[in-house]
Amino acid sequence: LAHSGPYVVLAISDRPVGVDIEHTKRMSFKVAKCIMRNEQLDRLDGFENESEAFQIELTKYWTQYEAIMKLVGTGFSGELDDETMEAYEKRVVFRELEDYVIAVVTE
Repeated sequence: LAHSGPYVVLAISDRPVGVDIEHTKRMSFKVAKCIMRNEQLDRLDGFENESEAFQIELTKYWTQYEAIMKLVGTGFSGELDDETMEAYEKRVVFRELEDYVIAVVTE
């Protein structure tokens, strides 16, 4: 279950699932870069800082991270190694809804 602004997202599955939704205008690069790996930061270098495309990509990284944390049950208090994160990242599905990004991941 996740919510942002007027939206609530609920994911139901027959296997463990994680979901998140965030408004693209709400994301802070300063905060998000604390959870991003170097290759993710490098990919953002291709965008004009604070452009709409930059904000969407940044929001995708953030929602992906939150959805994975919900899936594995650690929340932000736990840490996952890069290998585990990379494995789950390949399973994340994104959807955009107006100025929001939704990320869903299952095992």
